[in-house]
Amino acid sequence: MGVSKWEDFTFPGSPIKRQIGLDMTEHKIVTRSWQPNINECLEQNEKEYNATVDGPFNRNGPDGWTKVASIPLWLLEQWRLEEGIDFYRFNEEDKAKLMKKLNDRDYLKLRTAKGNL
Repeated sequence: MGVSKWEDFTFPGSPIKRQIGLDMTEHKIVTRSWQPNINECLEQNEKEYNATVDGPFNRNGPDGWTKVASIPLWLLEQWRLEEGIDFYRFNEEDKAKLMKKLNDRDYLKLRTAKGNL
């Protein structure tokens, strides 16, 4: 029989869409989540990356931080599950692994600022 009906329970402002349903066959509650518009995220990253040094994206923010990347949440989750890189724990080992990925040309579309991290 499967899930009877999916109900939205996305958190306001979250890029992750979430739904919950009741699996009548298994007699359990199930959830699913996804992040739509990945291409929009990558296109925005490219715009920010290509902005000039005087552009709004390559300056230090008022708190002294500089945005250097925008990583889709599903990719952070995939890296956590497959490679053990836990962005939320973010200890020195995780930080080094994440910086290595962001410095890799294969992940250039995640970057929003130039330079080596």
